[in-house]
Amino acid sequence: MDLFLKIDLLILLFLNLYNTGFFMSHKTNKNQEELDHIKTVNRSLELLKQGNLNEALALFSDILKTHFSDTVAESGIKSCKYWMTRLHKLENMKDGYEKGKSFIDEWKKFETFISSMKNFQKKVTSSLMYFIFNRALESFKKDLVENKVIDIQTSFIIGLCYKKIGDYKNAIKYFEDTIANDHNNSNAMAEIADCYALIDETKKAKILFRESFFLDPVIIESNNLEADMLKTIISKIEEEKIESNEINHWIPIYGRILGIFNIYRELLPIELGKLKQEIFYLEKNYDNFVNDSFYKPRLLNCYLWLYDYHLLKNSTKEILQEIENKVKTISETIYNYLKNNNYQGD
Repeated sequence: MDLFLKIDLLILLFLNLYNTGFFMSHKTNKNQEELDHIKTVNRSLELLKQGNLNEALALFSDILKTHFSDTVAESGIKSCKYWMTRLHKLENMKDGYEKGKSFIDEWKKFETFISSMKNFQKKVTSSLMYFIFNRALESFKKDLVENKVIDIQTSFIIGLCYKKIGDYKNAIKYFEDTIANDHNNSNAMAEIADCYALIDETKKAKILFRESFFLDPVIIESNNLEADMLKTIISKIEEEKIESNEINHWIPIYGRILGIFNIYRELLPIELGKLKQEIFYLEKNYDNFVNDSFYKPRLLNCYLWLYDYHLLKNSTKEILQEIENKVKTISETIYNYLKNNNYQGD
């Protein structure tokens, strides 16, 4: 057969297939398959959220039969198998504080379990977290219904549970209850700041983050904090090769010099007095503390609070330069940031 005739026949065949909708039908079927796949994945995640682990496991397994490398399904199967072996024991406990606390303790172990896994899907973690912390809340509520005295620790944990399920209003309420009974609880204050950040009340978040990390950075569980601004600060600190156990001390420093904690407030006279006393004490005991990991960031933090106090007061350049020189003595890196990014606040 003539070559050109063969080509003509192939063209006619192609046009015939096109006109009969062959290609459109094939494309439509492919699109429908993808839509069905997405629906199945979403249904599996919803089952996780409801705590129906057996059904979720079955669906995740079905997904892998047709989508062999679906990371959501793989993550879901690992999660279901982990919790199915543990939920029975937890559910057999009597409702109350110990049961609620056990759910949270087991969640922390689960986070450690998945931390080294590659491509573990956040969607799976979020769905499962909603279920686990709801179950913890239900257990704690038994004590609330029975009017048992809620101590500081329980109040904080209940706040954390509400935060994990996205009920930030109730989370803030319980964190505030914690602070009402423990005024120096910087961890609860940081959690309130985090809640405000998550509901886009940025100014409140910035003020409270800076306050909390000045008050006592040591007790703050920064791994529980979700705000993007905190993640940005921590990422920068890690770039500077600062040890992980020192990060909390440096968060307020980098938060300030990067212009993230840029909402300032005027210090009360008693606060100013305490700040100056602490600076005097730290400077006087330089030789005793210079090798301690907390020393430099603490002194720098104090200097920056004093610096911002004078900025708000429109103090003379000489006063500001004196503080700048003290900062430079401790850390030229921080000094350069301060000079190059001297944010005046909003």
